[in-house]
This record gives sequence, C-alpha cells and structure tokens, in this order.
Amino acid sequence: MEAEFQKFQRVLQEQQDKRERIIRISREITIQSKRMIFLLHQASSSEFPLSLDFDKAKQHKQNIQKQLELLKQELAVPDAERYAPSCSPGIQEFVEAYAFEHWLQHQTLIHPKDSKFQIDIGLLDYVLGVCDMTGEIMRFLITHGSKFAVENILSHVQFLRDLNLECTKLNNLNRRSQSELKQKLGVMDNSISKVESICYSKILRMSDQTSMKRDEEIIASKQKKLRIH
Repeated sequence: MEAEFQKFQRVLQEQQDKRERIIRISREITIQSKRMIFLLHQASSSEFPLSLDFDKAKQHKQNIQKQLELLKQELAVPDAERYAPSCSPGIQEFVEAYAFEHWLQHQTLIHPKDSKFQIDIGLLDYVLGVCDMTGEIMRFLITHGSKFAVENILSHVQFLRDLNLECTKLNNLNRRSQSELKQKLGVMDNSISKVESICYSKILRMSDQTSMKRDEEIIASKQKKLRIH
C-alpha cells in the first residue's frame, strides 16, 4: 500500500513540476510578445503599412521561438491537454503579436496555419489572441487615425466588425472557454466602438469644414455683388 501511495505521489509531483515549467515558459512568451507589440507600435507610428522585411522585433521573435520549442517538448506527452490552461495565456499573447504585425503589413487577418507561427495553435487560443489583437488595432487608430482618409478608417472599421462576427460563431465550448470568449468579445466590442467614434468624429469635422467653406463662399459672393452695385 505504501509503495503504491509513493508511486501516486511521484506522479502528482511530476505533473505539478511540469505544470510549473509550462507556466514559466508561458510567462516568458508573454513578456517577449508584449515587447514585440511595443516595437510594432513604435515602428508603425512612422511607417504604415509596415514593411514586409521589418526586423526590429527579430530578437523577440527568436526568444519566443526558443520558448515555443521548450513548450513543444513539455507537451510531447499523451495527456498534453491537461496542461492547456497553463500555456494558454502565453500562446494567446503570441498570436496577438504576430496577428498585429500581419495586420500592420497587410491589413488582413493572419491564418491560424501561417508558417510564421511555427507551432500548431488550438482554435480557441487563436480566436482569443485575435480578439486581443483588435485592441492593438484600436490603439493604433486612436493614435494615428487623423492621418487617414475617411474611406481608409471605414475599411478598418468594417474589418473589425467582420472579425467580431466571425469570432461569435465559435461554439461547442466548455463553460470556462465560453466565459473567456464572452469577456474577450466584450472588450472587442468596446474597441470597435472607439474606432467608430474616431471615424464619425472625422466625418463630422469634414462636414463642418465643408459647411464653413460653403458659407464663406456665399458671403464672399454677396459682398462681391454689393461692390458691383
């Protein structure tokens, strides 16, 4: 009995040790991904669309890939699914960073099987990471939206709306996943509303400027007629 108990104890301890290693890896992926996002915002402030050969985040990408290799080693076990919650935060942040870079370069959504990922990503982690990416698009547009024509901002708004619609179609989730997705979609809705506000404000300003210009032209025309008479 004691031998069986000790064996059971060793198995639990090994699982706990693996879970702690995975959590540390996930945290490092999160840190490097956040640093990558920060650099992307810096670079896109002066260059948009972002060049396809953007390399200032190269070191962070290399660090992320090293951690992903470690993660793949840890998850190379039959019961890998039990560790999914431990690595999910890092994977989501990783998806967010790469999806944001892709959007800055192409203004489109990165495919979940894109070779840049270099790892198989679960559908839920992909969708949740993409939801977070919309917040980065919102920040970018709030900061730089005044530089774009209304048509461009409208196209970005439509991209976010379409993305939101597709994310809501994800179903057959367990209760925990449904709760997390619902929370992310709520944040996404808020981000879209902020971008829409930028767009509408720009349209109103343009309308006011057009109206003022028209009034000035009418006044100038009346003054000209008075001088003629």
